[in-house]
This record gives sequence, structure tokens and C-alpha cells, in this order.
Amino acid sequence: RLLDDRASGAASAGIVEVRGIDADEGDAAAAGRTLGAGAAAVRAHRSVLAAASSVLQTRFSGQFADAQSGRIGAGSAECATVRALVDFLYLGRCTVALDALAPLWMLADYWGVACLTEAVEKLWGDLGVVRSLHVLSGLDAESTVPEQWLRTVLGVVTSGFGSAVIVLQPNSQAAAAAASGPVYSITRDDAWRFLRDLHRLLTEVSPQAMARLRNWLLSDASLGAAVEAFVAAALREASSQEDIRRLHAREFREWLGPTMAVRVVERLAAAGGLVEEETGTVWPWLSWTCGGGLSFAALWDVYLLLLDLEAQRTAAAWESGQAQPPPWLPAGAPPPPGLPEELERRFAFALVSAALQSEEGARQWEELYFDPPMAARAPALGRSWRVMARLFRRQKVPIPPGFSGRAVQRLLLEAFAAPEPGDDLREATQSAAVRVRGPPVVAGVYERTGPCAFVRKGAAAGGGAGLVLRRTPRVGQDAIGLAWRGVPPKALREAVAEWKIQRECDDAEVDTPLAVALDEAAEPTMLKASWWICGRGGTFKPAAAVSVDLEAVSPAEAASCAGSVLAWAQAGGSLKDLEGVAAAAAAPQSSAA
Repeated sequence: RLLDDRASGAASAGIVEVRGIDADEGDAAAAGRTLGAGAAAVRAHRSVLAAASSVLQTRFSGQFADAQSGRIGAGSAECATVRALVDFLYLGRCTVALDALAPLWMLADYWGVACLTEAVEKLWGDLGVVRSLHVLSGLDAESTVPEQWLRTVLGVVTSGFGSAVIVLQPNSQAAAAAASGPVYSITRDDAWRFLRDLHRLLTEVSPQAMARLRNWLLSDASLGAAVEAFVAAALREASSQEDIRRLHAREFREWLGPTMAVRVVERLAAAGGLVEEETGTVWPWLSWTCGGGLSFAALWDVYLLLLDLEAQRTAAAWESGQAQPPPWLPAGAPPPPGLPEELERRFAFALVSAALQSEEGARQWEELYFDPPMAARAPALGRSWRVMARLFRRQKVPIPPGFSGRAVQRLLLEAFAAPEPGDDLREATQSAAVRVRGPPVVAGVYERTGPCAFVRKGAAAGGGAGLVLRRTPRVGQDAIGLAWRGVPPKALREAVAEWKIQRECDDAEVDTPLAVALDEAAEPTMLKASWWICGRGGTFKPAAAVSVDLEAVSPAEAASCAGSVLAWAQAGGSLKDLEGVAAAAAAPQSSAA
């Protein structure tokens, strides 16, 4: 009945409202007392509080204003903490979350409730590693808990991580360092159960609690070193897909922070390199480095670290004779930059994801891309822009709000650029017009007139005859495959189709073209074969100077990106800036741009 007298509802500002029997009056008249201030309160009897706390007994006495005002401050304690304390005074027990254990002790100490502080201290010494870590999530550097109790909790947690390292990698330097302090006797199964419990804790705590846990890693060197060693050991040894998934969870990287994440990568790479020697494949833990959760700056630091380590490993292998440099590399030159292909690809996608998380990340990405020395050093950088261009063109991602007009123009060019040999990131673009570069006789802008036909009118050729760029089949029903003098017979026999530049009045199949390329590509900008140009006497000669570039995309292709550019402008981007960059790039004197 006494408990039911207390006010119901949750409070957020840590207040206790006391309405008890006034011993002087001898009846049930309410003599209100409130501890703290806030919208909700916990009701309790003054006599119960006074019996447990000499501090409150004194404050309830007539010589203090609290005796008349009915309000006694609870400091910064939340109402749930006050409610737990009152429960303990009535029932001799209470239930609290682990991260509320420290605040409960602090409130009991503040009010001088010795029986509760003793109970909390006893429980504190019996907690396991993960529960002790949960307690730390409720503490910060300004908490007023006794130093010896804080040291106890930190010691329990540090020993737990060290013990796990010893059983996961018993012969490592990290295990030797952990063995120098107090450790627990556990098995490998215990270590993996510990990982599962730790993962559960990190996914359940609030953002504020996560920030406090991260601060403990930074402020306590022993704990930080133990956690760093444990994460590295677990990443190296994990074989269960569930355990790998837990280690790759965003919360793990969020807890470690960028600095410790880089150190974990450095520790792993220094211990065993990037490639498993027996299989020749990259270590599975490397997927953790680019699996998301890191800021762009932290991810970039990790990538540069791996580039440097890989270059050092390759140089050492060349020096020892275990591997040979490629034949095209000049003698004495350093190893070419880059990671194993699979890893470069992963980092390209990871850089895109990280750059899209914030305007700051997008600006850093742009600055790096337009820095030629950095672009030459980091292959994943250029590749990440091609990834972004493909996703942008497919309308999978927006233009990052932090991009300048220069970056948007380059993104558009990447989105519609013709694929290079071996490039699986770019796609064919349906062109509305193409520009043929080469001798004046064939050079110019050709406008699309059909599925595989483009026309350069006479006016474009300085008053001469109009030209047509067309694709014609060389094999199949009704196809005519003529032998062009000077072109290798084998190439002619193997060609399925050809692109050729002819006069508009010429027959599409039998008249000799001005230039021809034996290639079956559906778009002239996708040609991989070299061009041949017709010389004197009708003999064709190789024409390396002839190429076909995209001049204008089709309206359908452009429409897919127009909305994204508009959204970028509405988010703060400058269309005027973009127009200026595009105009400068299109000017003859700016052909290099």
C-alpha cells in the first residue's frame, strides 16, 4: 500500500516527491517533501528516507528550509535512479540497468545511504567483463565514483580482453603482453562467446553510452591496447560466418574510432601482409578495412597505409629474389602503386560510400581526385569516380551536395565516357552526335540519323561533300564483305562488322570508304579496333590519329541525369559555376580540359 501511494509515470529530471506521515501530528496528513525538480516525481515517506539517511534526516529537520519547502535536490540523478533508490529502501532490493549502476551509487553516496553504497560495491566486484563494460558506459571522467572501484572495473575489462587474446593467438606478442597482467582461465569457445556478448552490448547501448565507451578507450591506455589487440586477433582468427559478421558490424568500428581502427589494420598487416601465401588470396580480415563505418578521412588513411605496406612488401620480395619486377618496369624503379585487384575494387566502392556520408567527405574526395600526384599514387581514387559515375548514371546515388561545378562536370564526363580496355565500370552511351578526330578529310561532328548511322553535312566539311559514318555487317544473309586493299586478310576474314566513313552519295556496301575500322561495336565511341584510312591508289594504311569521341548524348540519356543536377543545385550547388566550367572545357583553347 505504501508503494502504491507513490506517483506513477516516468520522470526525466530526477525528482522524488515525499508524502509521509508526520510523526509530530500522529496522523496520515500529508507533509509533502520533494527531492529534485522536474515534471515527474517519485513519492516516498519521509520517515523511510530519514531512517536510511542521516543526511536526509537532518535536511528534514526544522532548522533547514527543506523541511518547509518540501523539495530536496537530487543533484543530476535521473528519476529512474531515484526510483531505484526508494525501491531499495522499502524492499531491500532494486533492479537497475547496468549502465545505471554507477549513477545509483553516486546518488546513494550523495544522500549518505550507506546500505545501498555497500550493496552496489559488492555487486560491482562480482560483475563479469561485458557487464563491467556496460557499467563503464554509464560513467565518464567527471563521475564521482571512488577511484578504487573505477580501477577495479577497468581492470576486470582489460583482463578480459587480454585473456581472450591469449587463447586466440597464444604465440603473438600481444598475448605475451597480456600475460604480464592478471588474466582469466578461459577457452577459445569462451573467447568467441565473449565476442558475441560484446557485439550484443555494442548494438544495444545508446549513442551517449557508445561515446562514453569510446572515451574510455582513449583515456585508459591499458584498456585501449587490450581492445586493439583483441579486435586484431579476432579478425585474424575468425572462421565462423556469424563471428565475422559481428566483427564487421558498424558498431565495432564506431566504438574503436578512426585512430584505433588504423592501428588495428597496421597491426594485422605487419603481422602477416595482405596476401595469404598458401592460397595467394587476400586475407579475409581486409574486407573489414573497407566494410563501412569509417569516415572518409579515416578510410583514406587506412588505404594509404595499406598502399605503403604493400609497396614495402613488394620491394622486399624483389630484393630477396622471391619475386621479379615486371619486364616493362625500368631497372631500379620502385614497385608500381596499387593493392591486389580485389582489394582495389573494394576500396573504390568504400570511398564512394564514405564520400556520400557527409559534405566534408565529398569535398575531401574532390580535392584528392584533382590532385595529380595523389591520383597517380592511389589507383582506387580514379576507380572510385568511375564507380560513382556508373551509380549516378543509373540514378542509384545523388550528386554529393559538397561537390563544386568542376566536380559535377567531371562526374558527367565520367558517366558518359567510353569504356577503356579492361574497364568493367563504364557502360556504352547512346550518342546523339560524335566527333571524329583525325585528318581534315574525315574530321568533324557527325549527327545521328539512324540506329547505326551518323552524318556530317557538307557545310561542316567546309563546303565539301557530306560524309556519313555508318556500321555495316560483313557476315550474314545478304551481307557483302569486301577486301580492302592494304588491310590484313586475316582481319578481314574474322571481322563480323565494320564502321566506315563514306561520302553521303556512295553505296553503303560496295563503294570504297575514306576510312574503315573492323569492329562490331554497336556505338562508334566503343570501337576497340584501329582505323585504316584510304590513300593513293585505294590502298589503306593504319591511321592511329583517327578516333571517335562522344560529342552529345541522346535526350533520353541526358534526362536521366538532369534531375540529379537540378537536385544538386537546389541543395546549394551553383549552376552558373557548372556552366562556366563546361564552357571553358568546350572552348578550342581549352581542349586539354
